[in-house]
Amino acid sequence: MVIGIPERGKITKLPTLTKPFITESVIQKHDSIGNAKLHYDLRLLIDGVGHSWAIKNFPAQPGDKTLAIKVDDHSSEYFDFSGTIPSGYGAGKVSKYFRGKTEVLRAEPNKISFVYYEGQVPQRFTLVKLPGNAVDYLLVNHTPSAKRNLPTGKEHYKLLDPNKLDPNNPKQVFSPKVDGAHNLMVLRNRKSPEFFSYRTSKRSKSGLIDHTYKIPTYKAEPAKDAGSLTILRSEVFGVDKKTGRPLTNSQVAGMLNSNTLKSRVLQEQQGTLDYVNFEPVVYKGKDVSKLPFREKLKILKNLQNANPTLIKPVPLAFTPKEKKYLLAQLKKDAHPLTNEGVIVYDLDKSVPLKAPLSKTKEIPILGFFDPKSGSKYSNNAVGGFTSTNGVRVGSGLSDQDRQGMYANPENYIGRQATVAFKSELKSGKLRNPVFKHLRELW
Repeated sequence: MVIGIPERGKITKLPTLTKPFITESVIQKHDSIGNAKLHYDLRLLIDGVGHSWAIKNFPAQPGDKTLAIKVDDHSSEYFDFSGTIPSGYGAGKVSKYFRGKTEVLRAEPNKISFVYYEGQVPQRFTLVKLPGNAVDYLLVNHTPSAKRNLPTGKEHYKLLDPNKLDPNNPKQVFSPKVDGAHNLMVLRNRKSPEFFSYRTSKRSKSGLIDHTYKIPTYKAEPAKDAGSLTILRSEVFGVDKKTGRPLTNSQVAGMLNSNTLKSRVLQEQQGTLDYVNFEPVVYKGKDVSKLPFREKLKILKNLQNANPTLIKPVPLAFTPKEKKYLLAQLKKDAHPLTNEGVIVYDLDKSVPLKAPLSKTKEIPILGFFDPKSGSKYSNNAVGGFTSTNGVRVGSGLSDQDRQGMYANPENYIGRQATVAFKSELKSGKLRNPVFKHLRELW
């Protein structure tokens, strides 16, 4: 028996699979003494079969591609093999280049798409069978890159005094100010939706912060009526699985800043990420960012009609009665999405206003204080952090934040934290400060 090959010469066809699933994968660096010489072996475990391809050079950069030759099926036990095969088929030194979990998005006999989640940035690949030879495939790295030319900023809404909100103004539409993370939802006809931060990344080679596979929508049906490219500004938020209330901004940031598999674990523990769409930026390849809101609203409605489960416009209040009810909910902290405040859309203007019901500011983290005696956080987490002017912030911190600050204080000291508060005293202290999120390190 050849090492790692249960049946010599057996090459199983790829099955047809339409639902994503997590499986085992390995890329082995193979310094062969035979004709293949130095190359890589890519293996994916599907239905108990180690589907395998030999590739000369691994396409590590977005846009790279290489010939992949389908070879004999390998056993799952061989995925963990490192060492030297002394003679015969595959003779030479074998070492692991990558070993871990991989998500197969879809498969058919001539094509398979999958994602590696090793590290912070998901790496996307597709294997496509070439015409002619039955075992020749093309392995393509189609991880998104800065060449996508996605918007890298967002409009800064001017502030409006909440006491000056006028529910009777027919030209104004109100929406809740959802407290989440600003993302770009990217739609293309016959493609699954994608989510990216509007910020650029200093960590990833692609320059993009890809949240696509952290949000359950990646399993959704392909988009319709989106043309070659449609981009919607969206707010990603979380819903507490126990209370049904919004997760804290800190919890959402923890899910989005973790790698994909860890993010899914956090969601199983705390609550699922969701989103609302509030503004089209590009529609069917055309820049629509400067259109008045009434035109943007028409685009959102068209997209929702074509994609009723995919497009989720932010809830809007049009009539005086609806606006007054929204304000009453927010003031009583009874709105299911937020208690942050109101976004005011003028139907004839492009950029809305925001009327926050609480103030926010960034303050530096200078130190920490202990939890109360007998607390569940005793000896494993902090009670909160301290800042300038004697400010102490304990509310709004997730268990993950508190434990991280306790275990690795050096990762937090000196960083800027956004807090919400009711008012600022003459001493510089803040009344009822609540932690919202840390300035991102991307």
